[in-house]
Formats: sequence, C-alpha cells, structure tokens
Amino acid sequence: MSAGAKIAKGKWLLFTDADTVHKPGSLARAIAEADEHEGVALLSYSPEQEVRTFLERAVMPVIFAELAVTYPPSSVRDPNSPIAAANGQYLMMSREAYDAVGGHTRIAGDLLEDVAMARLVKSSGRKIWFRYGGDAVHTRMYRNWSQMKEGWTKNLTLLFSSSWGLACWRLSEFLLIISLICGAIEIRLITGLIGPFIFQLLLACVVLFFFLHRVRSARFKFLTSFVSIVGLPVFAYLLFRSARLQRSGAVAWKGRAYPTSEAGATTGKSDTFSATLALVLTALIPLFLIAVLVATVYGRGIFYRH
Repeated sequence: MSAGAKIAKGKWLLFTDADTVHKPGSLARAIAEADEHEGVALLSYSPEQEVRTFLERAVMPVIFAELAVTYPPSSVRDPNSPIAAANGQYLMMSREAYDAVGGHTRIAGDLLEDVAMARLVKSSGRKIWFRYGGDAVHTRMYRNWSQMKEGWTKNLTLLFSSSWGLACWRLSEFLLIISLICGAIEIRLITGLIGPFIFQLLLACVVLFFFLHRVRSARFKFLTSFVSIVGLPVFAYLLFRSARLQRSGAVAWKGRAYPTSEAGATTGKSDTFSATLALVLTALIPLFLIAVLVATVYGRGIFYRH
C-alpha cells in the first residue's frame, strides 16, 4: 500500500479490500461527504456485511454489535474523545494527512493497520469521519468457518481490551437466555400452571429484547439478528482462542509473524478469575440442558405423585 500511495497523484487516497463491492458513484459521494465536514482527514465506512452460511449469520452480528458498542461512530467522530477507529475495507485519507502521520510505513508492524492509522490521525489533532456505509459498499468477509475462525482469532483480543471478561459476560448472557426459555417450558409441562409460565416467559422476553436491541445496532436483518443468539458461545470461544494466541508471543498471518506485546488482553488475577468463571459457565450449559430434559420427561410423574 505504501508503494501505491507514493505514485498516487490525487488529493485523496482510498484504501480498500479486493473483496469489497462499491456502489456506482460512491467514491464521488465519499469525497463530497469529507468536504462537507470541514477538516476531515480520514473518512471510513463500515460496509454492509453479507452473511450466507448459518455460522456467518450466528457470529457476525454478535461481533459487529460489540464493535459498535466499543467504538461508537459518534465517539470516533468526536475530536474530544480518545476513541479512534476505522475499517480497512473502506478507508479514505487526504494526501496531506497520510504523509504527515507517516503513512503505512509507520504502522507496518501492526496487525490492525486500520485502527492503528485512525489512532495516528486522531492523535495528530486531525478529524475522523466514521459511519456505517451500507449505502456505499458491501462485502462478504469470510466464506467458511475456517476463514472466520482464523481471521477473528487474529483480531479480537486487539479490538477488545478485556477479551476474557467479555467472553465471560457473553457466555453468561447465553446461559441466562437459555435458562429462562427452558425454565418456562419446564414449568408449563411439569406443573401446568399458567401464571408462573407467563411470568418466566416475560422475563425471557425482557432479556431477549435487550440482546436484540444491542445486536440490531450492527445493521443486520432481524431474522439474522435473532439467529445470532446461538453465536454468543461461539464468540466467547473465538475470544478465548484469540487471547491464548496473543499470549503465545506472536501471531502468524499471511506468511508474516507479528509480535503481540501490544495486545489488548487483560492479565493478572482478575483475568484468571474471569476465565475460570466463563469456563465453569460453559460447562454448565450442557449439564443444565440435560437436567431440563430429564425433569421434563420424569418430573410430571414425580410432581403429581407428591
């Protein structure tokens, strides 16, 4: 990219991925948008994400919703906020800003070049304009589980400052949703009572509402967002895998080895506690489901016998 930037002659430089599809006129509109917001040195769009397989539909909304919470576009655009982010699938910079911050040569050793570039730009006092850009560009990041696993394993711990704790929270959320739904079914089948069944179901609906409200911020279709409930434990697994790889000392990606001294994973006793708790919760999920199944099959007879 540095070589291409050196020979480019324009006022603006657009860096984009080969698998992105740009809508007609999107570049002209992006330049006009950058000019409209005076002083913008970097404009980046988060493309519309295409998902086709079940695992893509389950995992991608969860991750992009978490990104939207961690890197709110309004905070990224705010010059007074320390939060900086960009999406390398569509990153446009002014020539002046690119040269001033040192270009890609300055961040050659970073796995997350887009975020590193955004941090350079913002720390230099220049403005960033970042938003969802489904009206300009769309892409399909990964074609299969293997690609998705390797790609997110490389990135997640760098994107989220406490990957172990986040994994713990998302596993807990998944367990809570499953527990409430299965509990409501169990109450109805075993006791036949309507009131407790409705109450438990309402609790499940409240938890689901907050989950879907968060996931919908990632701009996926409603059905895809609903399916992403089962993506919570998969997301937790990817976080664990990413943190473990980062701690190994180096990450291999496309034939290059990157040091991980600046990884975002937390360390220390609190990190160990979060990991232990998350693993315990993970183990409880299948045990809980087995218990519900047994109670459903045999509980009715026990209930009425007493």
